[in-house]
Amino acid sequence: MARIALQACLMVEVECIGFEVLTVLAGLEGTTELCAQTLLVTLCGFIFKVPFSIGIAASTQIADLLGSGSPSEAKYVARLGLVLAGGIGSVILLLVLFFRKQIPAIFTSEEEVAGLMLITIPLVAVFTLIDAIAGVFTGIIRGTGKHYIGALIQAVGYYAIGLPCSIVTAFTLGWHLDGLWAGISIAMFIICVSQGFYVFILDWDKLVEEAKSRNALDSES
Repeated sequence: MARIALQACLMVEVECIGFEVLTVLAGLEGTTELCAQTLLVTLCGFIFKVPFSIGIAASTQIADLLGSGSPSEAKYVARLGLVLAGGIGSVILLLVLFFRKQIPAIFTSEEEVAGLMLITIPLVAVFTLIDAIAGVFTGIIRGTGKHYIGALIQAVGYYAIGLPCSIVTAFTLGWHLDGLWAGISIAMFIICVSQGFYVFILDWDKLVEEAKSRNALDSES
């Protein structure tokens, strides 16, 4: 359990640190970009609480069902979580786009910062949809006890693909703040697809046997 907990911690920290690096990169662009980036990350963090909660619920339920020897029910919960994430994520995307002119005013009265946020919000809206689905995929992977797979996919996605793409698009191509979000959106899409493929090929019956083995070890200790 301690090993799984450490792997789960790594899954969360990989994403959190990735966004902190993006904020540092935004600071290299200037104070206005740093302020806008900080506020956009705050907005994303607030929005992500909804799909993240679905991911936690799916993770807990899937782990419980696998431990009780119900692979078909666990698979159903995984599908239901993804449907909810896609539906809620789509609604959030539409709301963010519809209220994109009002959102910056909630966070700041600085016209330059608000204007920069307004330009970048459409990219952020697309990111939130992908992030919602990826968040539930992450929860499913946690529920199956394969945390190291999730951590590996996220580490490669953020640091081998996302951050280099963000640097190239923001600084080399001159897309500035849009470039930072474009790069991390590409990374999140690749993470989402990779996690989705892994979940698709899971052997749920084998996962039940692995869960029983873990429970047996805990009982013996």
